[in-house]
Amino acid sequence: MSNKRSRSPSIVDSSEKRLCIDQNNLLSELTQVLNQINSTPSSGEISAELIETFKILLLEIEQLSADESNLEAKAVRYESDRCLESWFDDLLERCGDDLDWNDLALALALEEEEEEEQRNEEEEEEEEEEIIIVDDEDTPVQRLTVS
Repeated sequence: MSNKRSRSPSIVDSSEKRLCIDQNNLLSELTQVLNQINSTPSSGEISAELIETFKILLLEIEQLSADESNLEAKAVRYESDRCLESWFDDLLERCGDDLDWNDLALALALEEEEEEEQRNEEEEEEEEEEIIIVDDEDTPVQRLTVS
């Protein structure tokens, strides 16, 4: 005889309903957060609280979908991925419209030039210099390598 108790059917049903409601709430909350982020002007700042909410929602969705047998959670994960992908595509498009590609190319070229100059300076510093000490008769007495 087993000492384990099983849950009553009403408890199982209510927990499944709660899980379904929670999953739907996760999607709607994720959509709301993404809409808030999306409505932030490019010159604006996204609050740390909003970013934290976004992170928590993604972690909850990830945790739910980790259970391979939970098909509803997998569907929520799929929908959240689609939602994120759509949001990210919109963001890229919006940012792309705001970008001046000529300014971006110029900034990139300047950055590469500065990096090249810095590399050249570092290489020059790394090259060893040799100092030769001579006596009165111009014969080398000692060679010193300075790095």
